[in-house]
Amino acid sequence: MKFNRLTTISLEAMSLLSLLFISPGLHAQEIIFHWSGAQNDQFGNTMATLADVSGDGIPEILVGAPGADCNTTADGAVYVYSGKDGTTFAVHCGVRLYKWYTDAFGASLADLGDVDGDNVTDYAIGGPVYYSSLGDGAGRVCVYSGKDGALMYQLEGEQKGIHFGATVAGIGDIDADGRADLLVAATEWADVWPSNAGRAYVYSGATGALIRSHDGEEEYDHFGYWVAGIGDVDADGTPDYAVTAQNDYPSYFIGVVFVYSGATGTLLYRWAGDATHFFFGVGVTGQLDWDGDGFGDIIVGGAGNLNTDGYVYVYSGKDGTILASAVGETFGTQFGYSVANVGDMNDDGYPEILAGEPLNSDLANFAGRVTLLSGRTLRRLYHFYGSGRADMRFGFRVAGGRDYNGDGIPDVMSSELAGDEATLFAGNDLFLQATKKDVTAGDSLTIDTRGGGDGVLAALVLKEVNGTACFLPIQIGSLDVNGEMALDTSVPSGLAGITLKLQSYALRQNGQRGIVDSSSETISIY
Repeated sequence: MKFNRLTTISLEAMSLLSLLFISPGLHAQEIIFHWSGAQNDQFGNTMATLADVSGDGIPEILVGAPGADCNTTADGAVYVYSGKDGTTFAVHCGVRLYKWYTDAFGASLADLGDVDGDNVTDYAIGGPVYYSSLGDGAGRVCVYSGKDGALMYQLEGEQKGIHFGATVAGIGDIDADGRADLLVAATEWADVWPSNAGRAYVYSGATGALIRSHDGEEEYDHFGYWVAGIGDVDADGTPDYAVTAQNDYPSYFIGVVFVYSGATGTLLYRWAGDATHFFFGVGVTGQLDWDGDGFGDIIVGGAGNLNTDGYVYVYSGKDGTILASAVGETFGTQFGYSVANVGDMNDDGYPEILAGEPLNSDLANFAGRVTLLSGRTLRRLYHFYGSGRADMRFGFRVAGGRDYNGDGIPDVMSSELAGDEATLFAGNDLFLQATKKDVTAGDSLTIDTRGGGDGVLAALVLKEVNGTACFLPIQIGSLDVNGEMALDTSVPSGLAGITLKLQSYALRQNGQRGIVDSSSETISIY
């Protein structure tokens, strides 16, 4: 393959190249752990990172499988995995009453923070079709001790059929008792009328007592379709929370996001989708101050449908306006179906954003993918892929923000719902990706280096040819204002059978000493 190379190398470039020879290789975007459930377990239907509960200083992972056979047929399960070695740390099973009534245990789950004051995080698991004394589908949420996995208390739906526990979230300490609190939704709640309006409940984490509740506006709103703790949006010192209604009756699948004050329960903001922005609010997260004004901001996904684009929005906590947005590259992929604040990977002061695209068809029809967005620019840094099999819908759920491999960089997770799989990937502070991995003569090819600092020096290096190590810089230059550098080329004839391994390097941002490196990218020529 023919590349244009710089013939004049500055002293800064020579300094970078010398650092490359003495710096150890790092590993990023590699798979840290991969887990699989049995077919039809719905393994990965829910997932979350979990603060360290094993005492080894490494965070854990929660994965739900509401269709799993745990104690009995299809009672549901949640697996707590060790962040140190990926082994199963604990399993919580649902129940099945009589022949027909299952629990769908694991249809929701959340890291709550410390609710019992033992300095170990605790967690909640929902079983929204639990058969209680009130009847089927009343639902429940179980709160477990992170310290020993014991059930601390169980909350149950107030009516049958309301699917209490359809969603659950940790929201921080809103009642100022020093313990974390929780938010639970019953999406089918109805008080005679409006039918299926939905209700969200705020509970004391310490006692399980009800603090307040919020109701959907209209029938069939399915209020509580998603719930989230979003940090302190109004800068009053108390964390706030958000609730999504799936519908904005009489319009279906439009979506509405309601933001409430944690201190008072007052509605702070109401944002709605429209006819071109379906499934608005299907993913919501926060815990960031994107514009640095001291008010917490909110990330909202608007996935769209097969005929519309998906979006990811960043809303101002100060005034509710849209600060920034990113749109899907192709309509119909449901870009933004799931979103996560995954922390600042590249030390630019902005947390990166993960967006699921479960209907993306890059590798196969609806195989899915996950896009990592720069927190600074909302431009794409990297695309993560699952198995690549058709209809697997990788990106159905995403999570991240904790460091599992000890490199100081937060890592990311995603699930492949139809494949019953979940994967934890290593994060990175520099990203390299080619538009194609398998090419033939005449193909156009772009190789992008992304995620570095504005104007810093970077190099794209050929590291292997057919498995033989080498070190050949093929592009050296300064990253642009977005922290990116692209190499556009075409594949010449006569190179069939060659496999190339590339890697990018860049000087650190903000005048810091040292370099950052990407993962390797392999290109095979056929």
